[in-house]
Parts: sequence; C-alpha cells; structure tokens
Amino acid sequence: MITMRAATSADSRAVHALDTLAFAGDPTRVPPEHALSGLDLERTFLAEHPDLPDGPAGLYSSYDLRVRVPGTPAEGTRLVPVNGLTWVGVHPDVRRRGVLGTMIRHHLREARERGEAIVGLHASEPGIYGRFGYGVASHNVTYTLGRGTEITAPQTVVALADRTTTGLVTDLDDDTVAARLRDVLLDSPALGTVVLPERCWRSVLRDVPEARRGVEPRRALVATRDGRDVGAAILTRKARWEDGRPEGTVAVDLVTAVDAGALLALGRRLVDMDLTAEARFVGRGVDDPLLGWAGGIRLRRVRISDALWLRPVDVGRMLVARGYGAPLDVRLVVADPVLEENRGTWHLHVDASGKATCDRSHEAPDVSLDVAALGETFLGLVGPTALAAQGRIVEHAPGAVATLTSAFATGAAPLGGLSF
Repeated sequence: MITMRAATSADSRAVHALDTLAFAGDPTRVPPEHALSGLDLERTFLAEHPDLPDGPAGLYSSYDLRVRVPGTPAEGTRLVPVNGLTWVGVHPDVRRRGVLGTMIRHHLREARERGEAIVGLHASEPGIYGRFGYGVASHNVTYTLGRGTEITAPQTVVALADRTTTGLVTDLDDDTVAARLRDVLLDSPALGTVVLPERCWRSVLRDVPEARRGVEPRRALVATRDGRDVGAAILTRKARWEDGRPEGTVAVDLVTAVDAGALLALGRRLVDMDLTAEARFVGRGVDDPLLGWAGGIRLRRVRISDALWLRPVDVGRMLVARGYGAPLDVRLVVADPVLEENRGTWHLHVDASGKATCDRSHEAPDVSLDVAALGETFLGLVGPTALAAQGRIVEHAPGAVATLTSAFATGAAPLGGLSF
C-alpha cells in the first residue's frame, strides 16, 4: 500500500537525492542547499512504497503562484492564485506501480483542502497529465532574432519607447533587486504571465557558479520611464567565436513590460548587444508583439510547445475567477476523472459587465465537457468551438457552444510565461 506523508527538514537530503535520481541529474551541479532553497516544505509531500523501505518512492511540492487571466472588458486581465505543482518525481525502481497516481490524487485533495480553486503544472512529458484532468492552457513560443534585426512598430509605440531608458543590473543576487524585478512582473498586464512566490523567485535569481558553467551570471535589463520601472528582461550571454568573429548568444529567459513602448525598448536593446550574433527568447506567445514587429513567424526559427497546464479543483470557483467578454447563461455538465466534487451540472451566468457566478444546477445541461477542456479554454488559448469540432465538447442546446466561445474569447493568445 502506498502512503503519503508531509516532508520535514530531516528529509531535505532525501528529497534532493530522489529528484536528482528521477531526472538523471548531476548531483554536483547544484548544491542541495541551493536546489532546495525555493521549496516550501509545508507544501512538500513524500510517497512511501513497501517495495522501497529505505527511502521515499516519490515526491511532489507546490508553489503559491499568481497567474494573469482574462478579466472583464473593463479590466483587461487580472491576477489570480494558482497552486503550481512542481518537483514531481518517482524512484525508478517503483515506476508504473501507482506512485504517481497516488501523489496526484493526494495533491488535488490537498489543494482543495487549502481552499484553492485552480492547480497548474509544467509537464516533463506531455502524455502524463491529461488523464488526471489537466489541459494545456498556454503555449511556450521560443524564437531567435539575429543581431540587428529590424523591429518595426507603429509610431505611437516608437514614441513611447523613445521616452523609455534601459539599463543593465549586473547583480541579481540581492533581495532589493529581486523585489524590484518581481514588482515589474506583477504590474505586467500580459495574459498568461506567471509570478513565482517570493521565496522561489529569490532562489531563481541566486547565483550558483556550479550551475552556470561557461555562462555569465544572470543579468537584468530594466526599462524605466518617468522615474518608474516599466519593464524588465532577465538574460545571460554566452561568448563564442568562430573564425575570429563574435558569435555569442543572448539567452532571454524572461521579458515583461507594462506597455508596448517598454517592450519595444527592451527588444531593441536585446538584439543589439556587443559580441553577440543572436538573441533567443523563451516563454513568449504566438501573438507576441515583439515577434510581430520583427517580421513574424516564418523568419524567426519559431518553436511551439506546451507550457502551463491547468485544471480546476473547484469548478465553480475557477470559472468565477476570470472575467468574460460577453454575457452568458449556460449549464455545463462536467466530467472529472479524479474529483467527484467537480462532477455534475454547473450554471455559469455572466452579466453584461463580464462578471460571473457559477452554482450547482439540477436543470438540463446545454453542453457536456470534461475538466481538461475547462483548463484548455481558461486563458483563451483554444475556444469551445474548436474543442467541439474535436468531440471534446458536446452541444445539447443549439447555439450553446457559439455563445460559450464568444464569452471565453480573449482576443490574444496567452504567453508561455515562466516555467516552474
């Protein structure tokens, strides 16, 4: 029988060892004290299996994230709490013996008991989590811009960028700097933005020489205007020379901005750094303005993969956590492979302002769907009409899917955001 228990400080070494083993990591690359510094042990749990009596069979932890989701038309977007599942690992000797399923079910129950409505994750393998009710809510768009790429934006955006200054911050391993950068991220209105909790964010920015062999420490490029921080990029440069020519790379791990002018100012600087040949951007979206200004998808070595996966642990509270683009009155019959509390019919009502209520209903449903479909549509990445075409949403009342699609539409795809 597989059992679950909360981790304690005495488990720190075992947690690090199991994570390293499960992901075939180099245990000398990141010291345990740093690797564990972003974890909250109160949110970390271990699985124990009778076939592995000398140590944990599995582990998982979670972060108290903030994710920017659709708001009402008047708001644009809003930040909501999301429980971010992380550090999921199973000992190789007990694979396919129910350890992962036990941990996921425990996680969903534990999140519900905490009063959380939404859980999310980044999947190490895409085939794992759909069966537990998670759906892909955003795509990670990565692309490369060569040095000197012409970035052409409308004149109004250029004028705002010209009023914006950018400067490098060379030491990010500092509490004040970390708070400053996180504040910029919190202020960004970009749909899909993921904000890590302070402890984890501080760990991300901490410099560990062993973990960055051959690469400089992380730097930040901060955009300011009228005495206020309006954007930031986190980057590392890697030097490379070929036939006497500089062919270095700027790896841009994050770009965040409060408006288009700040984004343009950052982008122009990132593609014009000395001794580099290209800048590689990650965590972006297919509607990224910077990608559009740089000429679009065809020229920029674009790759797309799944990013944030979401699912409800409380259907009603998840659906009222976001705003909507049109009035709606629909009854949804929801299937959930794990949580019985989510199953059944829900009445989702959206008023003219885009605010929602969602309660249990005993009336006939207008559509049928599963919780993974709610995850996929939550940030507007995919619309109900597309899922209906796949047979994932079934319409019982004529026109219900069309009205659902109008209400859930966001007008722009979410960013991939930070991974965790």
